Amino acid sequence: MKKLFILFLSLVSIPLFCQEKDTLLALPAAPNVINENTIFDGNTEVEAQYFEGIAALKNFFAKYIKYPETAINKGTEGRFLIKFVVEKDGTISNPTIIDDIGDGCGEEAIKVVKLTSGKWKAAQVNGMPVRSVYRFPVFFRIPTEPQLKPKRKSKKMH
Repeated sequence: MKKLFILFLSLVSIPLFCQEKDTLLALPAAPNVINENTIFDGNTEVEAQYFEGIAALKNFFAKYIKYPETAINKGTEGRFLIKFVVEKDGTISNPTIIDDIGDGCGEEAIKVVKLTSGKWKAAQVNGMPVRSVYRFPVFFRIPTEPQLKPKRKSKKMH
């Protein structure tokens, strides 16, 4: 009887050792959690944008930027980038100049970009607003011809 029992156990256990499938437990996927302090530099579903669009931003700069007197006197011209963070609430922070041309031009651009704070739509990841880097080119060119003011017609009194 003892021999039959051992034979029975060995016959039953052999197929168990031949199984090759591993059993994996499926864990629920971790949600895409984004640290609220993360600053995205690209790789967003929706990019940050000025609330009225890029053309309006260019017009805003053209209207409010003042050519620094020192830059005019020295003939300083050129292009540089202003880089800043668009916050989740549409404000901006940490404006910096990349490749400043000097003579106060970068400082003037920072003053103007600060005026746009609160007028931005934040970038989005997973449908949620996130902090993101934004770069904008700024050009300073000295006009070749002075701009003339239109003459006012004078009324002649007879």
